[in-house]
Amino acid sequence: MSALPTLIIQAETSATAVKAAADQFVGWLNNVRNDIARCEEELAQKRRVADTEIARLRADIQRLQSERADEERKLAVVQKTIERERKQWDLEKKRTLQSFDEVLAR
Repeated sequence: MSALPTLIIQAETSATAVKAAADQFVGWLNNVRNDIARCEEELAQKRRVADTEIARLRADIQRLQSERADEERKLAVVQKTIERERKQWDLEKKRTLQSFDEVLAR
C-alpha cells in the first residue's frame, strides 16, 4: 500500500503539468486569434484606403480623358483653320502671280 500515495502524488504532478501545458496552449491559441483579428482589421482598413485611392485615381483618369478630348477637339479646329488659311494664302499667291503675269504681259 505504500505505492498508492506515491502514485497519487505522481498523478497530481502529471495532472498539474498537463493543465499548465493546456493553459499555455489555450493562451497561445487566444493570442493567435487576437493576431488574426488584428490582421483582418488592418487589412480591412488598408482595403478602405486603397478603395478610396482607386476611386480618386479613376476620377482623375476620367477628368484627364475629358481634358484630352477637349484639347483634341481644339487641335482639330486649329488644324482646320491652318489648312483653310494655307489654302487661302495659296489662292492669294496664285492670284498675285497671275496679276504680275498679266501686268508683265502688257
